Amino acid sequence: MRYDLYRDMEKQRGEYAEYGNTELSYNYLVKQVQRQERDNIKMLDIGTNIGTLPWLIYSKEKMLMDGVEVRESAVEKGKKKYPEIADRLHCIGPNLNMISDEFYDVVTMFDVIEHIPDIENYLKDVYRIIRPGGIFVFQTPNARINPLFEIVRTKSLTAYKDYHCSLQTPNSLRRILKNVGFLDVVIEKNEIDSEFNRKKLQRYFGPAGLVALEIFKRVPLGIYPNLWGNCKKK
Repeated sequence: MRYDLYRDMEKQRGEYAEYGNTELSYNYLVKQVQRQERDNIKMLDIGTNIGTLPWLIYSKEKMLMDGVEVRESAVEKGKKKYPEIADRLHCIGPNLNMISDEFYDVVTMFDVIEHIPDIENYLKDVYRIIRPGGIFVFQTPNARINPLFEIVRTKSLTAYKDYHCSLQTPNSLRRILKNVGFLDVVIEKNEIDSEFNRKKLQRYFGPAGLVALEIFKRVPLGIYPNLWGNCKKK
């Protein structure tokens, strides 16, 4: 039977489950936005799930951020949970055709790149909707490490390939972003010690999970669990 990522996450974490580390995503995004002119800035979160990141930006930074998601059920849950930004959450299809050219100053994709089969063409569409001088901010699991964790989690050697169909290494991701046209590509390590990660590792590895967390804090980018980064549209 095919592994159902969303059903499994909802079963483990509840109806309003988040599939990524929103705390770390928020902190990383704020650092990038601080470098931008914040007046009338337009931001978009792709793969927003229930919209927690746009809600954090609204509630903590007093800024507006749109969120788009392919799963209508997630969007409806988000509208109920975060009524203050309900008009900012939208369900879209597998592409960004509904969004005008050069519309956003900042576009984010946290824990999304790995789920998109033809990622280079999709990122060309991301590039299209960013204004000149605008930035793309992202995070995605490292292809050199993530399969090991997913095999343990799903108890299958191949299940992860259904939902993590576009895992990247630092080099492959940098190459794709440059091919698309992005400049000043930064791919880097970010904070890894969060409540979300601690609970996740303890759930699957017990006390050894916290030991692994400490080890991964010190490894080089090439084998770091997650690749964080940003780049600019010329």
